[in-house]
Amino acid sequence: MKSMKELFYPAIVTIEFSCCEKEGHICQSLKVN
Repeated sequence: MKSMKELFYPAIVTIEFSCCEKEGHICQSLKVN
């Protein structure tokens, strides 16, 4: 489980950052979830 988290974490962070650049309010919602 931890290994999968470590592998997916970078991808999730990248998606959140991309979302922030386009629409910050949506990025905040993703972080809350």
